[in-house]
Amino acid sequence: MINNGISFRIKQNTQEFPDFLMNATRDDIDLLEVKCFKKSPNFDVANFAAYCRSLLFAPYRLDSDYLIIEYMENKDGSILIKNAWLKKVWEIYSPSERAQVKAQWKQGASVNIRPVTFYSKKAKYQSFAIRNEFVVALKSIIDVNPNMNHIQKNWYKKVKELYYDQTGNDL
Repeated sequence: MINNGISFRIKQNTQEFPDFLMNATRDDIDLLEVKCFKKSPNFDVANFAAYCRSLLFAPYRLDSDYLIIEYMENKDGSILIKNAWLKKVWEIYSPSERAQVKAQWKQGASVNIRPVTFYSKKAKYQSFAIRNEFVVALKSIIDVNPNMNHIQKNWYKKVKELYYDQTGNDL
């Protein structure tokens, strides 16, 4: 980005979402996360409970962009970028066999949200087409997840209303 004159900022805590703030002054728009993978996108995008809690005060996160880079190593150890995609957060998720959003599960509770092979034409489950589909799917897991009892009540309504207040758009 520096070599191409693209301005950006980073947060002081570099472990905090997002990786890059692409707006010169605002921290609630133009958010960019960068994820890389080799062969299959098996990285964790977010802790399920933490992500759902964050949407209660920062639902604008639903408009985040994800720059996803697929790479391979050559025999000489060099790295080759095979593909790159710029996706909205909901476009890297889909339902799965087990639940309305693909996740890692431990002891009956969803732990981490996992991306799907969003670029595959043969995928059994297609990525969410719109933001609201993703939020409704998250709600369906919250409603049955024993670790989420503390935020179950009116979660969807709160996220929907605050998203509108923050962005001026409907989910």
